[in-house]
Amino acid sequence: MRGEDKRIMTREMERKLVETLLLVLAVALGVGVAAAGFSLAATAGVRSARELALPQYREIAISTRSDAEDSDSPAQLNEKDEEISLTYADLDAAREVPSVSGGFILKDENYHLGDPMARFQRQGNQPPDAPEAGENPPAGQEPQQNDTSDPMAEMQAALAEMQEEMANEPEPLMDELRGYEVTADFFEIRSLYASEGSLFTLSDMENQRPLMVVGSEIASTLFEDGIALNRKIQVFDTIYRVSGILEETGTELDSRVFTPMQVSSAMTVRGPGAYRGSSSTLYFSVDDPEDLSPAAEQLNSWFSAEYGEGAVNIDIPRTEASEAADRNGRLITLILFLALSGLLIASVNVSNILMGRAMRREKMVGILKALGASKKRIFLLFFEEALIIGVAGSLLGAGLSLLITRIMTDSMGLEAFSAGGITGGILFALTITLALTLFPAFQASRIEAAQAMRTE
Repeated sequence: MRGEDKRIMTREMERKLVETLLLVLAVALGVGVAAAGFSLAATAGVRSARELALPQYREIAISTRSDAEDSDSPAQLNEKDEEISLTYADLDAAREVPSVSGGFILKDENYHLGDPMARFQRQGNQPPDAPEAGENPPAGQEPQQNDTSDPMAEMQAALAEMQEEMANEPEPLMDELRGYEVTADFFEIRSLYASEGSLFTLSDMENQRPLMVVGSEIASTLFEDGIALNRKIQVFDTIYRVSGILEETGTELDSRVFTPMQVSSAMTVRGPGAYRGSSSTLYFSVDDPEDLSPAAEQLNSWFSAEYGEGAVNIDIPRTEASEAADRNGRLITLILFLALSGLLIASVNVSNILMGRAMRREKMVGILKALGASKKRIFLLFFEEALIIGVAGSLLGAGLSLLITRIMTDSMGLEAFSAGGITGGILFALTITLALTLFPAFQASRIEAAQAMRTE
């Protein structure tokens, strides 16, 4: 009996092969879109949580307000001085705000590698020659009676000494490096550690030691043999020694280099008129993100007292990141809602079609019951048919979900997708689909044999 009823159901499915394939496709579309929605939600949530846990989102950035475009609010004239420069001395503000754990300066730099005179020659130019002794000065220039120094000659002599020092050093494979001048506390506050060598310290910075720390990616590609530690690198008129290599971070810092900020005596004096160089952006860190707003208010009060009301811009990067995460969250919620709506519509349609199939097979059900099939057996036969359609559709939907997820993650700038989210979405979608197919199977099992036999 069991073999006969299965053969009957198989023949019925083969007769409706096109309809069965369309049901599989409907399930695949519903499962694929729903699973992609779950994966996108999981990926975005994990990414937002990971980003907001980074040290830079526990920082407050303070810069000078050069014009009204630097802020949403109009710039106010500094009451003490029209121009200010934020320097190393202003990091003292960290000691005045209890919730601030430390501060540092981070300044963008481009490092042009190699001997500048050699670079002139490679470009087909001739380096300027120093005037020989006794040579008349250029026309229009008065001779200097008591000045025996020659800046050009001194520079060429210094470069010649550097060339001699670098004679036995391997030549870098790059002509330019991107990186930052930083104060020593930068590494500790950003939780950056050395995988090889050591990071420079406050003493190295104050004594202006020419050290360089390189990211993990730069360390492996800077020289042909992949060894960077303790190598010397000439940057114009300075020879840096690679003192340390950072642990891999998975961020842009892996392809950056870091040198100690050169701090002059003028930069250690605070207040208007103390320094007239390029202004730095100062970064202050807190341990608890909840302290960011109160700390920003206290820092604003400190700088207002020091330089005048409205003299600086205060920015909290976490605020912008949180707002972006909220916008993405609302968009993803909408996408997930539409995906689940599509799944529900597909499942209801599949259930209705299977219900119609069960009603059209009423006479066949009557024959099976007359041959001794129980209600449970009839229920299982119809449910197995729905299970085959659901599983086949879910397998096809799994592949479809990977494609949809890739398109959505690329569109939203997400680097990867959540395998757990896809798996959970597929299982959820399959559960919904099978749950809605229980009703047709249950209805088929309730058909009375005597009534079914009279059906034309």
